Amino acid sequence: MNQVVNTQSGLFLTCIIIGIIMGMLYDLVRIFRKIIPHSDWSVQVEDTAYWICCALIGFAILYMHNYGQIRFFVFIGIILGGIFYFCTFSIVFMKFATWMIEFIKHIIRTLIHILSIPILWIINIVKIPLRMFRGLMRQMNKRRKLKMKKVQRQIYFKKADIKSGVKYKHTK
Repeated sequence: MNQVVNTQSGLFLTCIIIGIIMGMLYDLVRIFRKIIPHSDWSVQVEDTAYWICCALIGFAILYMHNYGQIRFFVFIGIILGGIFYFCTFSIVFMKFATWMIEFIKHIIRTLIHILSIPILWIINIVKIPLRMFRGLMRQMNKRRKLKMKKVQRQIYFKKADIKSGVKYKHTK
């Protein structure tokens, strides 16, 4: 009888540990969601996958330790382990993970800023000749429009002269 009690109490402690591990896994999922924002449907898919994995782990442990016999105290052990983890270690773990995520984001932003300085210099250097070229293109475009206007005016007057049969010069 003592052997059965020892086995069942060992199973109960294993289930508490499994509950703690499941809580840690869920915190990792939460951290992943903080790093990469998710839509509602992807959160639901992740949660479903998480619970399926937890169920498989739970039943595998049950099968290995208790030959697949489902006991009520197994579920209580898993729930107690999860509650214990979320009330103690999860708070510290999530604060530390959030701080680390923000710290890494800050480092990445700083690196991007530092690396973008030479690129911005090159862009500003290239802008100088481009501005000059744009100014030249505007001047050329203005001259072209004026010439086109003159040509159109001459064509118009030639057509009018041909229609009227009168040939004389018009002033500009």
